[in-house]
Amino acid sequence: MINVWLTARRRSQLEGIRILLREIQSAIVVKKSQRGSKTICVPMFDEQEYQVIVENQQLFRQYLDEMREKPPEIFPSGMEKGYSLYGLIKSSKLGLRIRRIQLKATKQIYQVRPSFVMPYMIGKTEELEKPLYLRRFGVPYEALAYVFGQDPMYWYRATAARLSFFSHWNNRKRSSGNTRASCGR
Repeated sequence: MINVWLTARRRSQLEGIRILLREIQSAIVVKKSQRGSKTICVPMFDEQEYQVIVENQQLFRQYLDEMREKPPEIFPSGMEKGYSLYGLIKSSKLGLRIRRIQLKATKQIYQVRPSFVMPYMIGKTEELEKPLYLRRFGVPYEALAYVFGQDPMYWYRATAARLSFFSHWNNRKRSSGNTRASCGR
């Protein structure tokens, strides 16, 4: 009896691993950028507070400087040599204004994304947290679309974007020697 239960449990675990491997393989198909990630995710959980800070250059700079001291691994190398504000853009997906900065050392331009927004600006973490959690257990994209709205392809892309982002982050952590957890959920 115990052997039957253990075998069923192992099958269940193996099925979960197979689903995870399929998701990882689908994320690998996503074309990787040659220039690396150009987004910095800063801890910010209140959308109203974010909107006030992002509209005021002085407040934004002050906030970014404070964040730079706390978890420095979320910022690109060269940030310690200074940066300048490079303007605002508006997300076409969310209608959210995002500030950009340019590093003085490398002249590279980065978007500064708040942590309440998912990678690639696909949605807000509150809205996508539960569907993506269910997806970890193999809930089909069609079921997510039926329960949470959107279409199945939206949920497929959200899963692929999440996996692509976190695989990029893990590669970045390994190459830089950083060991802290990433931004987002």
